[in-house]
Amino acid sequence: MLDQYQQLELPVTLADIRRHKNALLALRRRIQAGAKGQPIYFPWIPYRDTLRTFQSYLVKMPREAIKLFPQLRTVVGRTKAESSGWVPASPIEQTEEAVKDAAGKVARPGRGQGFQLEQEVKVAVEALAMNAATEFFSKAWDVEDVHGTESYDLTCGRNGEVKHVEVKGTTTDGAEVILTPNEVQHVQENPCAALFVLANIAVRRAEDGTVVATGGTQHSYDPWHLNDGMLTPLGFRYQVPVSRPRTYEPDDKLARRRKGYGAEPPRNRV
Repeated sequence: MLDQYQQLELPVTLADIRRHKNALLALRRRIQAGAKGQPIYFPWIPYRDTLRTFQSYLVKMPREAIKLFPQLRTVVGRTKAESSGWVPASPIEQTEEAVKDAAGKVARPGRGQGFQLEQEVKVAVEALAMNAATEFFSKAWDVEDVHGTESYDLTCGRNGEVKHVEVKGTTTDGAEVILTPNEVQHVQENPCAALFVLANIAVRRAEDGTVVATGGTQHSYDPWHLNDGMLTPLGFRYQVPVSRPRTYEPDDKLARRRKGYGAEPPRNRV
């Protein structure tokens, strides 16, 4: 029986594994040295000038091997979080919860502590994405961080040319990101816009309790045209029609008045 099964958002390919051949084989030798002749069931074995998967029903995945692959780090971190009661919500889930809260719907249990953790995750993820985007565009542009004053995050300039960059960080595969109305309006009105997404970010709790965001897969959409993707509303602002206020009455009192009894129920007559 498989417990806490998690499907990888991006597969670990054989090419990914073989890129870490030297580190994996060195790890295998260290484990063998301490096994005193006992089988170690290591996932990979030497094969010619590279390595291949060990053919067995079950193998042992060393923690040091997991650290080499961002996909595995993300899943293991998520599984540990779920077992401890902390599950970092994706940006889509956070937005949907915020819309439900604003609409008067019931939030999920334990929102007080969970909300604080989600905010810490958001800050860590955004900071990592901003650093990655700044480094990415600084290779060819002069980059300025303007996210505190503008509806976009980075201004890139070179030789009189200007580009506005929207930066998004996410622990998901990046297939969906959240845009505010101002961000949508800005990209609609500015043809020189770009979108930078840092996806598959791994989030964990450090020993001192702080949230740490690492890794990520970079995606750059430059130029960025909204019509190339799909824009889906998650909520609506609704201005209700003008009406006269009505006084609320408990159901039992209202029912008695409708029956003509007044405020008090009728008394039995002898």
